[in-house]
Amino acid sequence: MIAAAAVARHTKPKNDQLQTRRFSRLQFFIYDRRRKDCSDFRKCDTISEICLLNYAKETAVKRIGIEWLRIVAGLLVFSFGVHLTIYANIGLAPWDCLGMGVAKHTPLNYGVAMTLIAVTILLIDIALKERIGFGTIIDALLTGNFVQAFNSLNPLPANTNTWIGIAVMLVGFVFMALGMWIYMCAQQCCGPRDALLVGLGKRMPKVPIGIVEILLWAVVLLIGYLLGGPVGIGTLISTFGAGLVMQFVYSFIRFEPRTLKHRDVFAVVKELQESRGDNATVQDRARQAEKPGEL
Repeated sequence: MIAAAAVARHTKPKNDQLQTRRFSRLQFFIYDRRRKDCSDFRKCDTISEICLLNYAKETAVKRIGIEWLRIVAGLLVFSFGVHLTIYANIGLAPWDCLGMGVAKHTPLNYGVAMTLIAVTILLIDIALKERIGFGTIIDALLTGNFVQAFNSLNPLPANTNTWIGIAVMLVGFVFMALGMWIYMCAQQCCGPRDALLVGLGKRMPKVPIGIVEILLWAVVLLIGYLLGGPVGIGTLISTFGAGLVMQFVYSFIRFEPRTLKHRDVFAVVKELQESRGDNATVQDRARQAEKPGEL
């Protein structure tokens, strides 16, 4: 494979073009991984190498698209877990309690209420100058509506047994952890509520982040309770048990979120712009290479 590429390097442009067509996209990828000096089109002197760079830029666009699909898939799994905690019917987590409270006093359903809350938090995150990624935006727009869809499609009668409710809620935590794992692996920043917590923590440097989180949850829960949101034993379990279940799941699948390197909206847009610009330059060079006497 490498030998074939080396032969193509020393052939005439016309023959080189024919030789290039015989290479599979996988061969180009493998060759590109082994030829580090072909990462810049200015160092490439055959059409084969130009195709290698072009393929690398195409995969950059596809990679980001796959990451967006991963975010949506992760949010779908996460939302199913949230739905299970609601179906448990033993009290809700603070943010869900607030969403239900808002829905109770407005013509909005839970999904739309949670979307409006998430968008509001997103705007606060921007005001706090926190890093916002496409994952943050997709989370704000889709999660509440996904949960509402699961709530509407559930054919089972409302749960009335506390022990079954606890079991269902714990299973919901597992799905939430798995959804967050899928979602976070895209490395396009965290959800709007997490960004809010980080932003508040930065502005209270002398207060441990755990205390900041408890204070935030307390305020959210109080507002939700005053609006008539469901509060019960499930609220306590959600507040203190969700993190423990998440840690267990992450330990089991050997996932460490702190090793991820998230990119915000500007970083991803820059990747896409550079990919488009480099592709246009490579295509111009490829057209020149097809002319007799060039390269």
